[in-house]
Amino acid sequence: MNSRLASATDLAADEQFVQWVQSPTAKSTLYWENWLAQNPEKQEAFRQAQDLVLMLKAGEEARQLGVLDEVWDELQAEIKGAAGEPAYGSHPGWWQRNSWLVAASTVLLLVSGMVLMLSWPQQARFRTGYGEKLTVQLPDDSKVVLNANSSAVYSDGWFGITPRKVRLSGEAYFSVTHTANSQRFIVETLDGAAIEVLGTEFNVMNRENRSQVVLASGVVRLNYEKQGNIKRLNLVPGEMAEISGNIGLLAHKKVNTAIYTSWKDNKVIFDNTSLQDIAAMLEHLYGFEVKLAEPELAELRLTANLQDEGPENILAVVSETLGVRVNKLENNQTILITNTN
Repeated sequence: MNSRLASATDLAADEQFVQWVQSPTAKSTLYWENWLAQNPEKQEAFRQAQDLVLMLKAGEEARQLGVLDEVWDELQAEIKGAAGEPAYGSHPGWWQRNSWLVAASTVLLLVSGMVLMLSWPQQARFRTGYGEKLTVQLPDDSKVVLNANSSAVYSDGWFGITPRKVRLSGEAYFSVTHTANSQRFIVETLDGAAIEVLGTEFNVMNRENRSQVVLASGVVRLNYEKQGNIKRLNLVPGEMAEISGNIGLLAHKKVNTAIYTSWKDNKVIFDNTSLQDIAAMLEHLYGFEVKLAEPELAELRLTANLQDEGPENILAVVSETLGVRVNKLENNQTILITNTN
């Protein structure tokens, strides 16, 4: 396909594209992922074209149920007639492609009305406490592993063409299933970030008005706001992006993904990690208040690969490796770290 001519209607009229959206295979998915990677400026048109194809497919399914017979026949007749009579001053495919837009708009209104009448999705909520992890199977067979002190909310009515959405607070690892109709999957965080995928594996952490996304496989698009404007960033496997709801993009770089995702396998990897960051992790995941007695302690750094056996094991390694003293105060919820000197 000529990428210079790839508008939403061009894509939606392309037989190869339609075949992929309606009946994706590993080979065709790889082809279109590569096409999108080579034409990142076409992402919005690409998404709109998917919606157009799915709208018409939904209309066809409704027609087969006898719901839209008359309307569908009229639309098909209009499309066929227009395809044979191009408009004055237009090239031969113009009417055919734009008739898709007319048909899709009409079918969308009708099908949307039926969906609202037939089903009203309920919300499902999951939450973990300090020191807990939870694996959740989503309605589409995607999997979410919630880290400690985290919560996820989603609607259980994920059938049709509407995007699959999960709202996250805390940290989670997502393994997303690619559906037969290429239904989009969107993770929303409390600071306004939206991570959009089709089928992939990635980690999302949302703490203190910051969101961090680490991509293990596939392709994701990160949508975020900066100074009132929506910005978009594509990530490829092995990349990390961090954003703030107030500032925008803070970091975008290559990383060792295992450092960020090992927690789901009950492992903890520190790679030149500062004691200040380790203290923040203990607070977020286990509910402690960690105090560093001297400011210089914050810059001490630890490299270690541990089994996640709870905070006591982490604190023991910190004490032994960094040569610091770890004391739990009377309430057992406050940890004081001091120099041994």
